[in-house]
Amino acid sequence: MLRNALRFAPLARALLSGATVIAAVAAPSALVAGCADESQPETWVKRLDEPAQRAPAIKRLVQFFEDAMTRANKNREDPTVKALLDKIAEPLASTYATGALDEKTRVDLIKFLADTRDPRAKAALAKACTEFGKGGNASEDDVRWAAPAIGALKLQDAAQALGEAFVKLQAGTQKGSQAYKNVHDAMLQLKSPVWKPVLLERLARPIEIPSGASDATRVAPFQNELFWQTTSAELLGELREPSAVKPLLKIVMTPAKADVAATAIMALVKIGKDAVPELVAALTGQDADLVAYAKTVSGGDPKLTTSHVRSAALVLGTIGRAEAAAPMAQVLASSESEVDRAIVARELAKIVGAPTAESTFQAAFEKISPSTTIPGGGGSDNARMELAESASRFYDPQLVPWLLKQVKDAKGGEGEKDMVQATALLSAIKLMTKAQIADVKPVVEKEGSPLEKDAFTRASDLLGKCGDATACYLSKLQEPGSQEKATQFIGIKAAYMLGVLGNADTAREIAQQIQKVRQAAVRFAAVSAIDHLAVTAPGPVIDLLQKAVDENKSKGDANMMQADSSVGQVLYRLRAR
Repeated sequence: MLRNALRFAPLARALLSGATVIAAVAAPSALVAGCADESQPETWVKRLDEPAQRAPAIKRLVQFFEDAMTRANKNREDPTVKALLDKIAEPLASTYATGALDEKTRVDLIKFLADTRDPRAKAALAKACTEFGKGGNASEDDVRWAAPAIGALKLQDAAQALGEAFVKLQAGTQKGSQAYKNVHDAMLQLKSPVWKPVLLERLARPIEIPSGASDATRVAPFQNELFWQTTSAELLGELREPSAVKPLLKIVMTPAKADVAATAIMALVKIGKDAVPELVAALTGQDADLVAYAKTVSGGDPKLTTSHVRSAALVLGTIGRAEAAAPMAQVLASSESEVDRAIVARELAKIVGAPTAESTFQAAFEKISPSTTIPGGGGSDNARMELAESASRFYDPQLVPWLLKQVKDAKGGEGEKDMVQATALLSAIKLMTKAQIADVKPVVEKEGSPLEKDAFTRASDLLGKCGDATACYLSKLQEPGSQEKATQFIGIKAAYMLGVLGNADTAREIAQQIQKVRQAAVRFAAVSAIDHLAVTAPGPVIDLLQKAVDENKSKGDANMMQADSSVGQVLYRLRAR
């Protein structure tokens, strides 16, 4: 009692005297803590400087952001969200860059900084990539979250750092498998030329194919190389890098790199015109390095020692530039390999605007034996069958009598003969005009299967309704019935007739209506006709097709996005012109 009385005596005297009392009676340390307003982010920003308070301060500041985003309906542009970021973005980014964080706090912090999409976090985002692989300062998890922000913000200053993470990231590991897609996508967004040396170096690395899933020592390295080399090929195509032409072609020529080959081919198509001289040199055997390389990767198989010819032909055909036709004709005249001649002839049919390509193609067909097969897709297809299908790419009804002759004269084993007859007959039906119906009909009745007979009936009806009127075929291309799988040949035939009868204006008209063509096979036929017709000045058509592709992506229309794979290929060919 006495102690309490003595303790409060000064306060009592002050109250009795009327003096102002300052609440310093309480313990000083408790009062200081009590004065800090923990509902304000500034309080927690200050605690970032205190090692013992850093982790809870980061957690609380992240919570402030999440609460603000919830109130703003996830809108980062909301004024309250932006005002909050003005207070916390730089201090938190600086805290990440300083380090000295436990792994969970560090990963949570970089995930938050990435989610803000705030440019003020760029130093932290870059550090997440540069420190990866150097110890405990960053892991695959840090890169996984930082990469998308670097790409979305187009942080060219962080390109070097992202490239460093790319070569260290191993897609064949558990954590790497969770991060590699983010890194790939971010690099495609950034498309930085500073990566060229690294990308070219990755393409030159060997790939060892594992014998199976149980071959543990090779599975992870194989997955790593697929990630590095596929990404490198894709980026070099996006960068349209001329120095990558030969390395990319070597990818196509190498059997062990078959899983990367499709990406490499598309990259070469994107490079386009600049790739043609080196590809022609490979095709004609003038590049001694590639001739020697073909022998090296052949594995002793004599059929593969000329892989430079067939690989170059495949790419040249996919690009489709007219200047490739003459070198292809040269190879067709001089090659001793039937497989090479078959592949070159097939690719020659894809060349647009080459006046002598058609007759050269026919002569090559006649020289190829009925039993020759073309490897591809894990198996082999009869060469004459493939060429009979390719003939329709010329969009020339004058080929119809020649195709009917191939149907009548087909030779080989029963299976080989049937395949050639069916394919040649279907190509003739695609190309025939109204005046040629009478010539095609008896051959269909004698040699056609139910498939060809149905196609002929639908094509004949369409020709009877439309004749030579492109406007009529354009309307049938879009007709609802032509989009059903059972009747899709109506749309396919309409597309071929547009290619036969149309011009550059027709190509634009098809492109304007392409979104109404939703069946994948019809859409492919339609854009193939555009490819044939838009020989010069394809700019307006490119814009229309790109708009359609972008629209389907923005809608998230999975079916149309899949159907747009053919649109994308035609876009690359048009841009190569």
